[in-house]
Amino acid sequence: MTGMNVWNRATLAIVRKPVRSGIIGLLMLMVFTSLVAQVGVSTALQNLSDDIGRSMGIGFTVDTGENPASPKEASRFSRIPGVRKTVYERKTLAGVDGAHPVVPEHGPRLDSGLSTQVSVLGTTGSSLSEEFQSGLYRLEQGHHISGNGRNVLIHRDFARENGLSVGSTLRLSQEDRDSTVRVAGIFSGNVQAQSPMPSDASENLIYAGAQVVSALTGEERVGTIRCLSDNPQALSAAVAQAKKRWKQVWRHR
Repeated sequence: MTGMNVWNRATLAIVRKPVRSGIIGLLMLMVFTSLVAQVGVSTALQNLSDDIGRSMGIGFTVDTGENPASPKEASRFSRIPGVRKTVYERKTLAGVDGAHPVVPEHGPRLDSGLSTQVSVLGTTGSSLSEEFQSGLYRLEQGHHISGNGRNVLIHRDFARENGLSVGSTLRLSQEDRDSTVRVAGIFSGNVQAQSPMPSDASENLIYAGAQVVSALTGEERVGTIRCLSDNPQALSAAVAQAKKRWKQVWRHR
């Protein structure tokens, strides 16, 4: 056997001890298959995580509090690495000409001026709002609003109460300012109100283009900046950058 090469020796060993060789081969195959499966699962989980990030709008919110940001200041957050999209929001109160809020049958009596107001949430993308992303609200008819137009979304109960539908027009007013809007969609759902005010009820919330709230308040400001990411792994670094940039905004005011 001194002249036998390595290949012949290996072949001879397999022939002489087929059972042991078969078991060793089977074990090697199982180990190899397990390694391949682990790599596949890891890749699948990573892809699933990224898909969830893209579909669910994983991200963070910057609340400007009592000092709303200017559009220029807000735009600084859209340039943060890992942030794929930013949505600007601002909320205010308004009267609705020719319509009235949905008032609960049992509740406190309020001043007539307060009981006729609704909440208007100006947004550059209603589909990316926290309530729609979480499933608390659902679009029933029409389409979402985006950009700075004068379209609005109204609640199904508010539409039913006032005989409104997709395509109807409303005039919102605040002091001596007003804005005529068109109903682009109707949504349903409910979020627990934080106060007994009718304007805080989901039924009396109107999603509007950012331009509508600017017209009502007389200024172009951003109250909330929603930063969305499709990469959960980059979220921590993006939040750190957001905090840093918010401090820079305050220093330059």
